[in-house]
Amino acid sequence: MAVTTRVGGPASTGRTSWRRAGRSALLLGMTLAAAGCWSDLGTLGGPGSAATDVNDHGVVVGVSTVDDDSSASHAFIRRPGAEMVDLNGDYLATQANAVNEHSVIVGEAYREGVSARAVMWDADGDPHELPVPTVYQSGASDLNDAGQVVGSSTPEATNERRAYVYDTTDGELTWLPFGRDARGVNEGGEIVGTACVGTTCVGALWTESDTPGAYDVVALPGVGGRPSASAEDINDAGQIVGRGPVPGPVYQAILLWNDPLQPPVEVPVPGTPYSHAAAIGDDGRIVGYAAHTAPDATTAGRAFVFDPDGGGLTSLGPPDRHSSATAINRRGQISGAVSTGEPPPDEEAPEPNHAVLFAAPR
Repeated sequence: MAVTTRVGGPASTGRTSWRRAGRSALLLGMTLAAAGCWSDLGTLGGPGSAATDVNDHGVVVGVSTVDDDSSASHAFIRRPGAEMVDLNGDYLATQANAVNEHSVIVGEAYREGVSARAVMWDADGDPHELPVPTVYQSGASDLNDAGQVVGSSTPEATNERRAYVYDTTDGELTWLPFGRDARGVNEGGEIVGTACVGTTCVGALWTESDTPGAYDVVALPGVGGRPSASAEDINDAGQIVGRGPVPGPVYQAILLWNDPLQPPVEVPVPGTPYSHAAAIGDDGRIVGYAAHTAPDATTAGRAFVFDPDGGGLTSLGPPDRHSSATAINRRGQISGAVSTGEPPPDEEAPEPNHAVLFAAPR
């Protein structure tokens, strides 16, 4: 349930201003249902923040700037009714990507002269770097309540990323076969992400094999004979969400696999050529964002929740700002970010976000 996040705009690689993109976001909002309510969670003192995950107790984690001049971001945890708590410690910068029901958190941390390293914060907020072999960088994307952590690392000088699962109970680390990136893990230990053979990469599901410590991999099929692009999350029922190409003018579509061996269902997001699913709840509701522009899709993004049981697609947040949704819990709380509408401290930077909690429609 994790996404690469910038506090000045989620998962963007371009320099396009959110202010310049506002008109496209407004037009996109017209194609979706009415926006739900949301709560601004503030920041750690800087202009921007973003929430990356929320557990069933309403505990939110994410990343925030701490002052106007600092380019470094700090991981945070926010418990219900309390202020954000800075988790950065002695690191140069940190990011929290996921939190389980025990308030254990995983993400990345940066030290002087060292690129990102996978890190886990215990329930007391103390950081522990994971023993993942790393030459260049590593990160942790998700974890379950049993203590299985998934992510990716570059363990060799070739700089090729490899997906891993690390079991915090026995210290065993397993490289996932053909895995390039592991994005999500459910309570049954099923893992989803991206698997590659050469330059061909597809969404993948890994399950524990009959051989102790080993995993089997399934390449998830795409639509109309096309390959899937990625798998982003899996719920406890085994439903998987990801993305991939589909026939027609849509650049990337959200795909839902109810059976990993069968073609997926395309989740309709009208009026946009690009949509991204960040997470799927245990009740099957999907959250993510949609945009008019691709591949730098977040230049005009709009958060949404999709209810497959007749609720349809609902946009989240104000219609005249960009937004993103990253996770949904059993209470219908959705973590994410909404642009502030305020100019950034640096005119070349994107318009800042604030971390938010959306309320999914009932």
